[in-house]
Amino acid sequence: MSTRPPIGFDRFQLDIDRGLLMRSGRSLKLPRKAFAVLCHLAERPGETVTRDELLATIWQERIVRDDVLTKSVYEIRTLLGDSRSTPRFLQTVHGRGFRWIATPSPPPAILPRSTTVRASPPLPFVGRRAELKRLHAALAAAESGELRIVSLRGAAGMGKTRLLEPIFALARSRHAKILTAGAGGASLHCPYWPWSQLLRDYLRNSSSAEIEQTLGRRCAAQLAVFVPSVRDHFAGLTEGAINPATAGARFLKAMVALLGKIAHRQLLVLGFDDAHHASDSSLALLRAVAEALRGAPVLLLCLSRSFESQRNLALRTLFDQWRDHPGCDEILLQPLSDRESRKLIASALQAAPTSASVIDRIARDTRGNPYFMLEVVRSLPPAVDDASTYSVPIAIEALLSEQLAAVGAATRELLRVAALSGGPCNCRVAAHAAELSLSAAEAARQEAIAAGLIVDAEDQPLQLRLRDELLRATLLRPMSPLERDHLQSRLKAVAGD
Repeated sequence: MSTRPPIGFDRFQLDIDRGLLMRSGRSLKLPRKAFAVLCHLAERPGETVTRDELLATIWQERIVRDDVLTKSVYEIRTLLGDSRSTPRFLQTVHGRGFRWIATPSPPPAILPRSTTVRASPPLPFVGRRAELKRLHAALAAAESGELRIVSLRGAAGMGKTRLLEPIFALARSRHAKILTAGAGGASLHCPYWPWSQLLRDYLRNSSSAEIEQTLGRRCAAQLAVFVPSVRDHFAGLTEGAINPATAGARFLKAMVALLGKIAHRQLLVLGFDDAHHASDSSLALLRAVAEALRGAPVLLLCLSRSFESQRNLALRTLFDQWRDHPGCDEILLQPLSDRESRKLIASALQAAPTSASVIDRIARDTRGNPYFMLEVVRSLPPAVDDASTYSVPIAIEALLSEQLAAVGAATRELLRVAALSGGPCNCRVAAHAAELSLSAAEAARQEAIAAGLIVDAEDQPLQLRLRDELLRATLLRPMSPLERDHLQSRLKAVAGD
């Protein structure tokens, strides 16, 4: 499933999938609803988006006053340094709504800190035979007319999206309709955000004749509230009055009807990525789709991160309900084996002069995470015979930072102390250095284990052992020398006692 590139304008970068707004490389904070408004407008440059549409799509789950939108627009303009009277980014269309007028700038390439980047060669598919066999079986069952649901979970970078590539290729060879959606960073703030993306995917990859025949004018009018580009395929389909209280329910009903019509004609494969980011309304639609399409030739693939999915109550409840469905399968992606890791690293390095120690070091540092392996290889110079020192690639650091942001402040502080210790650290010593009570430190340790950030050594329950050196480097890099000195002095004082 593809990831949308960041939207660049002036000195800003808006990464909708990751929920980030950055200026000159620094992350900016924007209230949740204001960020959702910004995303909605920036994805439709030059279009006039009505106030009613914004209220219906972003605040549809509750009745609100019109001034909440005015407040969000004010917050966006204040953060961007924009002006209502002489706008550069966000223009008011009097009596109607708003228009995004920012001049686009190319997003910066996400490169590692080293100046040399190794070209990415075509790579063989390594491992995952058992998982692929189960996915093939699910596709075959769906093709025979039975709804199949596959919940594919794993840590960030474990290869969930990559695993679907051969399944999508096989489905295409069988003339399936493949639709994908990603519940990116804006999804928690925008009702039905991933489903709007899925509908846009359908519009891009279907003929006008098919769209007109499948949707029909009534269904199109209900969907156009959230995805106005639907109107481009229906002459004379104008904006009608929008009722924020019912727009969401109408969109849900129309989406279920659309997918049902597609599945009536052909095998339908739905890919729902990053489900752990999805809002309650998006998950309610996912549940409704699964219930309505029982007995239809549909393969529903739901991808999520293991730790984050456990913290999303609505998603956890949905998974619990699906377990009772006879056509549901749960696949948990584990790290690659040492042999598989070395094979993947050697393939990525190709014929470059490389010593065995380089492969050993990368395999040891990445702990079976295929994405981490490939990013580290990509950051190395073309000829390398020593991997004793290399910077953590920016893409990996960003992903690890997301994982750290998902845990509590006490857990992050305990991990910072563990990173400074340079090796396995006694939990009680780390608790005193982090100024945590023993009970708080134990709760933090358990959360770090659940998040996969430290190794769960049953024979040494009081030891804190970070998962890998990449995580250690990510924890240490933001620390100022003063912070390091302070924590190290506390570690020494506690150890001395």
